[in-house]
Amino acid sequence: MLTNKFNFLILLCLLLTLYFNISSGYTKESWVISEFLINYEGGFVRRGLLGHILLIMSKKYSIQPYYTVILICLIIYVYVCLFFLYYLKKFQIPFILLLSACLLGGPIIFDFVIRKDCLLIVFFISTIQLIYNTRINFTLNLLLINVLGILAILIHESYIFWALIPIIISLAFRINFNQNSKFLNSMVKSLILLLPNFISILACLYFKGNEKIRMIIWDSWGSINFPYNSKEMTEGWAINALGWPFSTGIKMFFSSFYHFSFGVYVPLGIFLSVSISLAFIYRILNLSPHRSSKFSNGRLFLSLFLLQLPGILFLCIMGCDYGRWIFLWFSSSLIMYFLADIKFLEFLSLKTIKFSNLCLKTGSKLYLNKINCYILFLLSGISLVHWNFLSYLYSTPVGYFINLVLYYFDYVTFIGYHSKV
Repeated sequence: MLTNKFNFLILLCLLLTLYFNISSGYTKESWVISEFLINYEGGFVRRGLLGHILLIMSKKYSIQPYYTVILICLIIYVYVCLFFLYYLKKFQIPFILLLSACLLGGPIIFDFVIRKDCLLIVFFISTIQLIYNTRINFTLNLLLINVLGILAILIHESYIFWALIPIIISLAFRINFNQNSKFLNSMVKSLILLLPNFISILACLYFKGNEKIRMIIWDSWGSINFPYNSKEMTEGWAINALGWPFSTGIKMFFSSFYHFSFGVYVPLGIFLSVSISLAFIYRILNLSPHRSSKFSNGRLFLSLFLLQLPGILFLCIMGCDYGRWIFLWFSSSLIMYFLADIKFLEFLSLKTIKFSNLCLKTGSKLYLNKINCYILFLLSGISLVHWNFLSYLYSTPVGYFINLVLYYFDYVTFIGYHSKV
């Protein structure tokens, strides 16, 4: 009974936070809205597919792009929630897992429900389902997998870094899962079969945008009204970012190695934040009935989590939205845990056993294996951009509860956090 009341309180806090986020509105120039306005009016450019469709629909059918984006993103977020709820019930996993800041609590806490991340999650879910669906003809399956991959990459290139590695390895495993000695050959076949995805990647990396294209894109929305506009900005943040060189993200990443936040060394803060969230999920999954006779549920998840590490690390180097990347990291790993064949999970757990053991030993030294699951949940949090101690505290259940109360009474928020520019 106490557990149910605790879950209800956390869920209520998140729903109220979502309501306040949406009702306060987003300016046309904000990261949230301008990300959906990138289009092909100035020629092919990365992230432009969705915005070009939205522009055509707005001009041809006079739909309001702002409310269309809000509605579609909310529907997608609800769908992703329902997907997770279905598998939590199927595998008898406690509901509290869903509310974690590193999973579906994160988009609400840091106000990126109205972004492209959950849409990319839907593409990833559909792709993994296709890979492990043996009832559909393999050729048709492969065609659909490539189409989904191309669409996702054209919507946002971050998909390259966190989604393609598990997709490539899952496809290789399906090609030849019975012959471990020839798995490398299967990997090569998988890469060849996914070649259209890599062509899309190269196109996005090459046509990354410039100042002229940015101005054409922004001007293309000039005749369309938006309910909220910034008095300070003359161009959308996300559109402006199209011309940023890759070196900008790299400099931001390596600058964190010289920073402290309230006396906490920033890289150490990131490591501890991720470790606490990982320990929470590891412990929660081990409370449910075992899926494998060879490895614990936590081990199965940990192997998937480690599989994603190289791509996520590269993504963090290229962009500083760490909270979003961590959300995609944990979410995609859990999706794989839900959908992947148990033989694949056991195979991957065996291949990553040395790294898994190292992670578990590190967690043991930090006493994370001795802390109650609910205490770990209360301590679990992330930071949206870079890492700072107050942003981490805000994302913990206690932090966003206090922030919600202060926001409700129109006082200064817990850390002065507000994502709308």
